[in-house]
Amino acid sequence: MRVAILSAEAVPYSKTGGLGDVAGALPKALCRVGVDAVLITPLYLQTKGEYLSHLVIDDLWLNWGGHDFRAKVFYSEANGSPTFLIDAPEFFHRSSIYGFREDYERFAFFNHAALILLTRIGAPPDIVHLNDWHCGFAAVEIASKRNQGDDYWRRTKTVFSIHNLAYQGAFGTEELWKLGFGSEFERSAFLFDGAASALKAGLAVSDMLSTVSRRYSYEAQTAENGYGLDWLLRQRSDKFIGITNGVDYDVW
Repeated sequence: MRVAILSAEAVPYSKTGGLGDVAGALPKALCRVGVDAVLITPLYLQTKGEYLSHLVIDDLWLNWGGHDFRAKVFYSEANGSPTFLIDAPEFFHRSSIYGFREDYERFAFFNHAALILLTRIGAPPDIVHLNDWHCGFAAVEIASKRNQGDDYWRRTKTVFSIHNLAYQGAFGTEELWKLGFGSEFERSAFLFDGAASALKAGLAVSDMLSTVSRRYSYEAQTAENGYGLDWLLRQRSDKFIGITNGVDYDVW
């Protein structure tokens, strides 16, 4: 089985919270049980150069918002599994990982670049595992490509994991066109509470949904803890499971 894991942060390359721990440890654990797993994450200004093995692609071209951008891709196994780090200074060489007005644009770019990268490095993944709102864009792009009969993505399934439901990746609906989401299917996936939400989009179109524990999966479906998305999680409860985070014994 081929699995591609996308995450905005992953230990040891970057970390602000628990997402980084999980995304760094999971691909290593999957590889140990025979899964062909790869991790894709941004290369930030804060990522230590000692973790980078070598440059594998120096001409990953993307047309973004009507402009051409050239990204580079570095390879590493510093976390114990094959990892590709997308280097795009315009988007990721910042003073911190998060906290910028255009974060939605930065991570939409990362998602699009990651999917293009996958088409260049080999056969289609069986599963693309997406983490938190930063990766909701990829869920919509894959679903849209499957709807259009794209041969590369036609058998790929998506799993979207909620680590923090409170962070929803909200931005103005007028930005959807700029990000490349112009169809009715794509726009409806993002629309939420008068704006666009990358988290809502990921929850709406991914094939399976998961979160960090069984108890939290139940709590997230209540009005008290659902942050306005409890209705969607109840609607998709047959595709929503809670899996308790494991422990990386190499660390603990």
